[in-house]
Amino acid sequence: MSGSISFKAAVVAALFVLTAGGRAYGQHALDSLLQRPLVRCDEVGVNARALFAGYVGRGELDSAALVLDRWRGLCPGSEAWQRSRILLLLAQPALVDTALPENLLNYLATYRYFANLPKEAVAAEAPELSQNLAFTAAWSTQLMAGFSPGMVEHGLAEFYGPDPNKLFPALQAGDYAGSNLQRNYAKEVQPVLDMSEVHAAFSVGAWVPLGGLSLLGPHPEFGFQIGYKKARMNYDLTMGFRTGPAGHTYMARRIHAADTLEPTAHFFGAHISLDVGYDLVRHAKHELQAVGGFGYDGFDAFSSVAEDPDQSASAGSMDLSLGQGYRFYFKPYSYLGFQVKYHWTDHTANNVVEFRGHPLTFRVQYGGLINFAKRAKLDWIQYRIRQ
Repeated sequence: MSGSISFKAAVVAALFVLTAGGRAYGQHALDSLLQRPLVRCDEVGVNARALFAGYVGRGELDSAALVLDRWRGLCPGSEAWQRSRILLLLAQPALVDTALPENLLNYLATYRYFANLPKEAVAAEAPELSQNLAFTAAWSTQLMAGFSPGMVEHGLAEFYGPDPNKLFPALQAGDYAGSNLQRNYAKEVQPVLDMSEVHAAFSVGAWVPLGGLSLLGPHPEFGFQIGYKKARMNYDLTMGFRTGPAGHTYMARRIHAADTLEPTAHFFGAHISLDVGYDLVRHAKHELQAVGGFGYDGFDAFSSVAEDPDQSASAGSMDLSLGQGYRFYFKPYSYLGFQVKYHWTDHTANNVVEFRGHPLTFRVQYGGLINFAKRAKLDWIQYRIRQ
């Protein structure tokens, strides 16, 4: 009986030791995982750039390629890695243009930013970056001699070498037509160009009535527009005010005070409409637009009397208009413009006057476009809009 008890006790003791040991091992392994040092991509980048430059300096390009492969595996998406890869392609018999990624534009812009920083300041504040930029410029300048001007490879070597400020203007001008680099550039730039911009403009001009409305004579007009522009489309709220006496005395009625016509020479006009425009032609600083609008047009036939508002009367009409506009951008976001529109109206609708006609409006405009995010993105890639 006692032997049986001793055996059971031994088994229980063994199980306890094994279980406790397993727990201790598991806890130790978990602690090791929790305390494992993290891989910092900035540190990997510093080491990788140094190794890469060293192998290139010794002519060991295969080893340099191995560094790039491991670097990408640990920390993908680095500008320095992308730059090193392109330079290695330039140094080897390779079709560089077909190997370029579609999202290269931001990498190029980032390098250009670094390359244009004051060299003395960079050397003092970030010596490792300064050394890497100097290595890139020297090696790329050497590689540039192996390519003819006009080749994508020559443009990239020049960009990373002696002049980082020529490639973007050349791409905007279409100097590398047919290349992947040019196509990818256009694909990345277009969404930025299509970003909408807030539009505002002041205008001075003239309201010129035709037909029966010619009794009123032409009048100066002062107004403004506010809206936005997206790609070739323009959407605006337009308002205009016309002053000055009528050109001739005309007959009108105060419909709330009497139902008889009486002579008057008073005139004060106003216009409000929602206008839509489309850029028919866009070339450098010039835009030619087709413009249409729908709104309200009216004028006061009698002066208002505060004590007796029934003594006033306004002839109003729905307004449908079509015309053309032209803008000259003397700055990327400011313009002088001209607009002419023909208006279909019927000012007899509320019985204040009994003569009809269709007016013309002529407007000289000074306006501007605002989207700071769009402007910053275009400046980042040296894109000169409307110039």
